[in-house]
Amino acid sequence: MMARLIALRRTGTFMASAPLMLLGPVTWLARAATSSSELFHHVRMLFVALMWVNLLLMAKASGVRLRSANGLLLLLLAATLEPMWDYGFEIRHDNLLLTCLLLLWVVLRPLGRPLPAASFVAGALAAVMQFVAFKSFLYSVPLIGFFLLFPADVVSIRGRVRAVIGALTGALCGLFLGWLAYRLAGTWPLFLASVRSGMRFSASGVERFAPWNTLVRLLSQAPLLAGGAAAVLVAPFLRAEGGPRGVLLRLRTNPHAPEWAFLLVCLGALLANPTPFPYNLVLLVPAMFIAVLRQRAPLVEGIRSIPMGWLLCPILVAGHLLPWMTSTPRHFDMSNERQMRVASLAEQLTDPARHRVFDGSGLVPTRDPIGYHWLIHSFTIGRLSDGTWPSIRSELASREVPVILPSYRTGWLSAPDKHFISSNYLALAQDFLVLGSRMEKGEGQWTALATGNYFLRTLGEGEAWVDVDGRRVQPGSIRLSRGPHNFRFPAQQSLIVIWSGPKGGPPPVLEPAQRPLFVNWY
Repeated sequence: MMARLIALRRTGTFMASAPLMLLGPVTWLARAATSSSELFHHVRMLFVALMWVNLLLMAKASGVRLRSANGLLLLLLAATLEPMWDYGFEIRHDNLLLTCLLLLWVVLRPLGRPLPAASFVAGALAAVMQFVAFKSFLYSVPLIGFFLLFPADVVSIRGRVRAVIGALTGALCGLFLGWLAYRLAGTWPLFLASVRSGMRFSASGVERFAPWNTLVRLLSQAPLLAGGAAAVLVAPFLRAEGGPRGVLLRLRTNPHAPEWAFLLVCLGALLANPTPFPYNLVLLVPAMFIAVLRQRAPLVEGIRSIPMGWLLCPILVAGHLLPWMTSTPRHFDMSNERQMRVASLAEQLTDPARHRVFDGSGLVPTRDPIGYHWLIHSFTIGRLSDGTWPSIRSELASREVPVILPSYRTGWLSAPDKHFISSNYLALAQDFLVLGSRMEKGEGQWTALATGNYFLRTLGEGEAWVDVDGRRVQPGSIRLSRGPHNFRFPAQQSLIVIWSGPKGGPPPVLEPAQRPLFVNWY
């Protein structure tokens, strides 16, 4: 939705943010799309490609040449990590942030000769990452800082000063490139406003929760990797003597200290996150994978030194593959077919020039949202309910919104908002509401919130007739103007008035939903 608003230059009319992922290809696709399902499909394919780029970078960063048998094996291992299949191809800025993070690691920790301008490139990447997600400094700053404090190939003071200057110069160039991209897209003011808004929401407090459920999920989905990562983290403390100073000395001389630092940084970022949802695992699992696979040589030597050690290989393979093979098939049962079905039906029942769709999530980006503050989120629901921003019921009453797509987000609405919706909308299914009303006892008054085609249906025995504003009509299609209308019909019957869209006729039949429209913690 936000990409569509940026593409059509409507960010002054409706709330939008501008992370870097919404510029370039995503915005171009949003501008060209003729339907919501087409837009979602194309952008999803874009992020599927990005997922495979990340898997390739994970294999590369593990210390192998991609065009080799070992490279193919490590790519296969990376591609069979269930957390990457849970969230790795979502349309989410975290996946682009992961690409930048892996590129940063490959630059700082190359397989062969160090990149001559590594510190410059790293600084530029760190600056670009900040345009992708505000939290990126939790990853880039300590990681670059580690390599500046403990460089692998530079020991002189002059060399370290040059590296620091290179990183700062690169950061300035990265900031300039980011600024230039936003200026060319016309979204620089929007980006600044998004940053200020995000900082204000964070300062005002968010609903925090502990990361234990997410970490338990990791243990169940990648137990072998989790065990290896734990070993990597605690090994320096078990082997060192002399307290913290001994640990630091051992880390300085350990050839795998950068992997230890990388893993610790990514784990620390997850623990520092006030809302560590499972999708944050896509930024932790690659660091675990790289740390463990970079130190695979001792594991291989240990297996070889054990009599009949080759018997451990099938156990290790099973420990890695079985969680993926048992968890991944559930994705085939959870498609977005229902979401695209209701989005397409919402488009069918609305005029893009006049009508809006409300769902609080942006599932129908080809239709305008109800107002400037259209997104229902844990950051926004308080302001939508306490009068800081216009209420949802006031926005629905002041604009033509024939369709509402309920979900757990609309379940957060205040009681007056819910009462307004139930008084003015009827359900075609539990996740699809249209303007309408049901009347009993032979008469009633109802205010149509949109001008357009409605369908009159009587239920009960006897002759069917309806008086609308004193004019006798037969049940069926009728055009009503926006505003109040009086209805009369036989007292023994019920009358249903329901929106039927630009084409008129009976309202479409929508099969019941088999599950909620959106599922959290899936």
